[in-house]
Amino acid sequence: MDFGSSGDTLAETSFKTMKYSRYIIALCTLALVAYALIHYYMGQHKQGPNVNTNLPMETISIGTNTLHVEVASTDAEREQGLSGRTSLAKGSGMLFVFEPSRVVGFWMKDMNFDLDMIFASDDGTIVKIDRDVLASSYPEVFPSDMAVRYVLEVPRGYAAQAGLAVGQKIVVQ
Repeated sequence: MDFGSSGDTLAETSFKTMKYSRYIIALCTLALVAYALIHYYMGQHKQGPNVNTNLPMETISIGTNTLHVEVASTDAEREQGLSGRTSLAKGSGMLFVFEPSRVVGFWMKDMNFDLDMIFASDDGTIVKIDRDVLASSYPEVFPSDMAVRYVLEVPRGYAAQAGLAVGQKIVVQ
């Protein structure tokens, strides 16, 4: 019997078809695994505005303004800060806590967006605001100028928009 121009028998044609089907299935499986690994990796390592960093969350208020903030209180958490993220969600920020209070300096290493930095004393009183700090300003250091317990980082322009001023208090609710 002749089933094709190449002279293959029915069994040979079936074998080639099965071999081709297995090749296609293996290739699709490999592509699916690669897709899953890429998305897993990106989900684990790419930090966006709403990434769960496993940092504690707190609600703070400054006057009539309320923010939901991640709290960075260890050396490792403070060192990582917001580096590598693409943005901060509206109404959010990161509160850096220093115990005991100390003079600190912040920079914009590995930052992808601009910030306002709000420095506050032991009782939460704002003692300095650095507005419109550009991500491109690294390696410039933005010092607290005095011992502070808190530094709040918020999206650029938030301090002006919310009317924040030296002398107001950050209250952790």
